[in-house]
Amino acid sequence: MQKLFRLIPLVSAVSLAACAITVTQSPGEAVDAGKTETGTLADASTLADASTTPKMTTSKVNLTKVMALATVTPPKSGTSVGMRGKQIAGALSVPIEESEIYEVNTDIDDDGNEDIVSWAYDASKKLVFVWVTAQARCANGTESSEEVGFVMVTKGDGSGTWALAAATCAGEPDILGCNFDSTGKNTKCGPCQGTETGFDCNAK
Repeated sequence: MQKLFRLIPLVSAVSLAACAITVTQSPGEAVDAGKTETGTLADASTLADASTTPKMTTSKVNLTKVMALATVTPPKSGTSVGMRGKQIAGALSVPIEESEIYEVNTDIDDDGNEDIVSWAYDASKKLVFVWVTAQARCANGTESSEEVGFVMVTKGDGSGTWALAAATCAGEPDILGCNFDSTGKNTKCGPCQGTETGFDCNAK
């Protein structure tokens, strides 16, 4: 039986933020985030808080910062690098059609160093893609030995998916992440599969 623990929500400057959960699960097992003992989920900044020890492998990126970039409007601080097709983020595919890509220099993982975060709005799919490489925080409390790919995909209603390449953490699937709804709450977390529009984290 999966056991979920209550986390205290943090105040986020973003009204719609992807939510993080603390989960005890077997490696590779999908988690239904809608089935909680308390009904409370933490907001995205909890996941990025290095003081926490998540039971689920996650990226060290600050999801609140990523969500702030994941809008249909190009980031104001971004620089266009031209029209491009399919991209990669570490071992992850970013399945965009020919779209204008912007790059943003920002400290996305709160380590004091600027990262290059990429953004694109795929008009043909009506999806926003934000991707970067960063270290993963493994479920056993260690960190990945190298930076791994992280991708967030959002729809017009604010729902979407975040996924990371988790294989560098012992016992984890190749891709791990969460689907979240238009309110920012995770609906399913666990192994993900790449699709033509991004990722499906309902995989079991």
